[in-house]
This record gives sequence, structure tokens and C-alpha cells, in this order.
Amino acid sequence: MNSKCLYPRCVGPQFECQCTEPPTLLCAHQVGQHMLLQNGQVHTPTPLFKKQTPTSGEDAYVKKVVDYSGLYQSKFLCYFTPPYKTLIQINLELNAREIFPVQLSEGVGDRAAQCLLPRNKLFHYGGILGQKEYSSFCFRMKLDTHQVTELPKLDPGRWGAGCAYWGGSAYLFGGSSSKGVLSEVWKLDLTEKHWEKLPDLPEASANNTAVAYKDFIFVTGFSMLSLWKYHPQNNTYSEVAQVPRGFKLLFRENENLYLLNENSVLQMLPNGQWSFVSKGFQIPDFINSPPTRHGRLFYFVLYKDILCCFDTKDFAVRLVKNFQVEN
Repeated sequence: MNSKCLYPRCVGPQFECQCTEPPTLLCAHQVGQHMLLQNGQVHTPTPLFKKQTPTSGEDAYVKKVVDYSGLYQSKFLCYFTPPYKTLIQINLELNAREIFPVQLSEGVGDRAAQCLLPRNKLFHYGGILGQKEYSSFCFRMKLDTHQVTELPKLDPGRWGAGCAYWGGSAYLFGGSSSKGVLSEVWKLDLTEKHWEKLPDLPEASANNTAVAYKDFIFVTGFSMLSLWKYHPQNNTYSEVAQVPRGFKLLFRENENLYLLNENSVLQMLPNGQWSFVSKGFQIPDFINSPPTRHGRLFYFVLYKDILCCFDTKDFAVRLVKNFQVEN
């Protein structure tokens, strides 16, 4: 929860307090009052930001930067499978999987949009239910208890949207619906539970990939010919690099970003430029889960329950385990 600050030059939430579920978001002007004793308890908000020392090419002052790197690493990788109320959870330390029934009011589909949220939660939207049948169902789930909180639907249903968490909201980029391939961008305020339409992507695409990094969200997709940097604070886009049409995946390892496509592996340099570091890899199928980092490896699941990893040491993609064989 959060209340609007009346200070005209407020820059928005900079702290969160876990006194409520979801957490209360606070700006700098609200923190002092919130920390007072309430109901016999002391409230202790924690910063949403970390301080980063600028490089020589930036302005000479300390800039507050949101750090979302923790949302791209976990020892578990999760996705849903038919009959679409079944959660697959892969333990990346053991390369073993468990199957859990989840209490959902309706089924979810393949190639859904999902991303990790703060406090060990998963955001999930949409997917393919059948031939020309797409889900608009939306929820978040606690990964430790599998407790589900259903969220407002977004119609029409769609699949293959890029998804990222930034600033208390989940963002959806593109995808495909009954209207065709989309350039639409939407964000869901996870506190107010309200969808808001944002300016369209410069290119329509499905099977998209998105990563939050500092003040930006990087996004690209199968049909896109560019890697784009989206600026949430002013809803604008800037082109970062040109890339070929085809399968693409974005990875984040702390301050390092990688883009895997069929022709090359690109890495973002400290100056913000993207550089070729390795030849690409032909992905034979679409993925069922966005990449999750464990150690130096990024894991993802292909559409047919094949666990693969991307190694940041030699920039190679390897097959880890084919879970279809166990079925």
C-alpha cells in the first residue's frame, strides 16, 4: 500500500515497510511519520535503493539507483504445465524437479509472461490454453508456500509477452493475442492492482524477453530487429543495438547483461555499449520459463521440458537434463 505524497517535487517511493501485505511504499517525506509507534510496534522501513558511485563518464555526484539484480537469481526455476494448475519446480542445485498442484480459479497457459518479484514471489500472466484460445488470468504466488493472490485480468488474453518488475509494478511488453502480434505495453501496479496502458513498443513482437536494470528495462523479441531500452520514468524508448530477427534471450548477472540470439552473444560494457563476445546458438524451440541464474549459470526450460543453461564463462549453451524422458 502507499499514499500519495503532497509535496510537489516528490520523486516517489524510496522505501518499503513490511508492516502490510503487500509492503507499504514510502517516499522520503513519509518515512519519519511512518516509523512512529503504531499499535505497539516500531515500523522500520528499508531502502528500495542503493548508492552507486558514478563512473568518470557520468555526472560527479552519487546517484540513487534501484537494484533489481536479486530478481534474476534463485535456486529454483518454476513454470506451469498441463493441466495448467500444476506447478513444476526445478531445484537447480540438484537438477531435480517436483510437481505441485496449485489452487487456481482457472487454468494458465504455455508461453505465459512471468517474472520474479521481491520477497520470493512469482508474477504470472496469460499463456496459450488451446488453439486460438489465450488466457488473461493473472496472479502472484509465494514460492515457498505456493499461496496465490489473484490479480485483475487484462483482456484480450495473450501469450509471449516480455515481462519485468520495476518500481512496484509488473510490465508486459508485446505478445500475441486474437488481434495478432502486439506492440502494446501495459503495467500493473501491484499495490493498487490497476492496469495502465503505456506507449507502444517501436516494434510489434511475441516471444519477447525483458530485464530491469537500474533506471531502465531492456526489451527485445523474436520479431524485433533492435534491442530497446525503455525508460519507465518518462515512457520513452531508445535503440541500443541492432539484432537479427529470431529467438533472443536477455540475462542479467549483477551488473552484467547478456543478449543471446541465433547469430551472436552480446555483452553490455561498463560504458553502456553492447559488444560481440561469442557466436550465437540456434535454440530449437521456444522457452517455457524466463532465465534464472544460479551461480555463474543461467537456466531456462525449452517448451518440451528440456532444461538448458547458458554459461557466462565460455558463453556456451548446454543441455542439462531432458525431463521428458522421466514422463
